[in-house]
Amino acid sequence: MIVLLTKNIKNDLGPFRKFRYEMIGISAIFMISLLVGIIIGMKFSNYSQTIRFIMPLIYIIMIPKTMKKPEDWLHFLKLIFPVVIFTFIGQIYFIIKKEPLSSLIFPDMIQKVNMNFLVYLRDSQVSRYITGPYIGYICFCAALYYLTYKNPVFNASYLKLIVTLSFLQPILSATRSHSIVFLFIFLGWILSQKVTKLPKIILLIIIILLVGIHQINKSTVVKSQIDKSYERLMTVTNIVKGDMTAGGTYSRLTTHTTSVMKKYIESPLFGFGFSDEFFQNSDDHVGVPNMLLNIGMIGFVLFSAIILSIIKKILKIDKKKRLSMEKKLFLLGVIGIIWIHIFGRQLFGFCLASDVQFFIIVFFSFWITITANVKTSKVI
Repeated sequence: MIVLLTKNIKNDLGPFRKFRYEMIGISAIFMISLLVGIIIGMKFSNYSQTIRFIMPLIYIIMIPKTMKKPEDWLHFLKLIFPVVIFTFIGQIYFIIKKEPLSSLIFPDMIQKVNMNFLVYLRDSQVSRYITGPYIGYICFCAALYYLTYKNPVFNASYLKLIVTLSFLQPILSATRSHSIVFLFIFLGWILSQKVTKLPKIILLIIIILLVGIHQINKSTVVKSQIDKSYERLMTVTNIVKGDMTAGGTYSRLTTHTTSVMKKYIESPLFGFGFSDEFFQNSDDHVGVPNMLLNIGMIGFVLFSAIILSIIKKILKIDKKKRLSMEKKLFLLGVIGIIWIHIFGRQLFGFCLASDVQFFIIVFFSFWITITANVKTSKVI
């Protein structure tokens, strides 16, 4: 896979060819981590686990070859925008019925799913059910972009619906990091608009809020869920006041980070690679600590430098110094991803779930294509 990757990035892949050295650098870090794991000790089962981590990297080869123009991404988004609507319906169904929408077809799934998506906050139960959060992230950013520029596929009302539903899902599930990031991106997008457009955007927000409040008051179950979600989201204020455990609700710091870092300090420079000890102590609920455990401080610094290099090249890909709307939205989105990686789930590195790998590669590929082909005209 690594050989195939390095061979293909030499080919003519348009703007993606600019990032061939970064891909080679990431491949080198991976090979060094694999060697560290072999030296420390790896079971055969963990070799297959390591291969599983790199198989989704085929996306790096496939996407640049199939999604070379902005028009290609429009067709892709036609397929995934409806997913946001479907997952939102599923989330509301779960809040009301306390069982997944799939239970209508597979009733046996009810007992398996419920306890995975319900947590207790003080004396009340709050649903944490959310599906496709990373598809929602891609759709949220893409919809904001196409709300700013004309396109031959989506009308403004449909895009506003996608933005609204994508925004509501992390809030309804009390997912703090995603809620903060989505709010940050949305406010950044608003502030990036021309002053003459702000009244129209503010009116849209007011209408959405009024309609939302009206619908919420119709269902006591949904209203209760929102109240509980709000209570959990507001635990973030405890962090501002100095309580880094967010009132005892931030288990990533109190439990996950502590256990991972305790093991990491045994090998701080090179980490544990893909060794048995890494897999025994790995926890992708915490992004930075898990990266340190895997590739060590040296690998972490090098990997971070590569990511910053990719970001810098995307911002300069059209050779224009001005910060266009495309670049602003990309920057807002990537800051959000870094925030989640630092304070939430691991989004960079090698030990990622396939959905996370797909999300990261699609996100960066989309903005590489868009920023390299800026020929659109504003509509809002």
